[in-house]
Amino acid sequence: VSGGSASLVSDFFDTGWAYRMPLTVDNTGNPSSLAQYQVKIVLDSSVMDFWNGIESDGRSIRLTDGDGSTLLDYFVDAFDYGAENAEIYVELPSIPAAASTNVYLYYGNASSSSLSSGSATFFFYDDFESGDLGWQTYLSGSVAVIDDGGNAVLRKFNQSDANGGYRDFGGSIASFETLFRTKRVNFTGGGANRYALEDATFSGYGPQLNSFDGSSTMLIEERNGGSASTISSTVYPLLSSNLWYTLHLRYYSNNIELEIYDEGGSQLESVSTTDATYSSFSRFVVHGGYEFYTDDIRVRRYSSPDPSVTAGVAETTLPSNGPSIFPASGPGYTELYGFEHETGASHQGLLAYQVSNDGLSWYWWNGSSWTEAMESSDSNDVAEINDNIAQFVTDVGTGNFYFRAYLLSDGIQAVELDSVELLYR
Repeated sequence: VSGGSASLVSDFFDTGWAYRMPLTVDNTGNPSSLAQYQVKIVLDSSVMDFWNGIESDGRSIRLTDGDGSTLLDYFVDAFDYGAENAEIYVELPSIPAAASTNVYLYYGNASSSSLSSGSATFFFYDDFESGDLGWQTYLSGSVAVIDDGGNAVLRKFNQSDANGGYRDFGGSIASFETLFRTKRVNFTGGGANRYALEDATFSGYGPQLNSFDGSSTMLIEERNGGSASTISSTVYPLLSSNLWYTLHLRYYSNNIELEIYDEGGSQLESVSTTDATYSSFSRFVVHGGYEFYTDDIRVRRYSSPDPSVTAGVAETTLPSNGPSIFPASGPGYTELYGFEHETGASHQGLLAYQVSNDGLSWYWWNGSSWTEAMESSDSNDVAEINDNIAQFVTDVGTGNFYFRAYLLSDGIQAVELDSVELLYR
């Protein structure tokens, strides 16, 4: 019995990666299709398949489209191996309306390096690590990229609101979520940290934080030609100077939502309002008094409800759930004398066998007799089959001989069976 080579072939984008996990992106609650949309993926301790296979620094993370091979841009926003918590953004070319779509998360390649990129993933991104990428002054304000304890940040100094600085997106966005960090460092020229997403006339929406180390306030402003007016209720978080805070500002369907978080990720306050005056934004603007720092600006497309992501069961590079091959027909026999095989040149894994006299019921040598197999683990290596094949006629009977070969891999190994030789009469 022979017939060339049989092998399991991986459909991974690269077999250097040991695992991939299907992710379901659920947009069923949204009647709108989405394009070039940044989806947030949260992987906590409940996703053990991921944490059991990923490196401690997450270097091998890759995301692909549902075809399993088209690489997608992604950004690892947070990765804590010890606490088993990761937050990843991936940009999907399209998400159908009122439906779900799938992507694959690949991991498990210690020799790889990270391809995480905020600038490639988000609509707009600036962490200032590459220096000044085109910030301009607004009116008499001053902004500059400086070092803050080994971390590059944007410093606002000289002249209070509305003077400041801005950077163009290179395009416009309508519905958005922006996340960025802010830190008040002194009160030389006023105590307000003020920002906005604005159009080319410096009109738009943004937050104001005021009175650090005192009766702190937070509110949402509308900007009209740079001038500010309050359009929300004021809330009162407890804010301290020389500490970083993260702001989340969302605008969609005339809704404006603002949240503030401390460095530990705890939400301190939120405020919301509605306004339909502006609907297109093309720049990020720093206003306010001086002196304060800004870092890690991210702007992404936003739709409500925001698509959710559910992780599936991890898959290994090669199938591991008992894949097998067997001949379509078997020779008739009355006696059996020997059973041997030849493996392919690239064979690395294991081969295990079951045998049959009719191709329907399968048997394995249990150490003392041939017994009907109940699962793929009820199998033997080629030496055990060969040593006990003569007893098969006594225990099971004559008929047409079939073998079933299980190709066993650790997820990386190739498994190749070239030929099987049966001695019979």
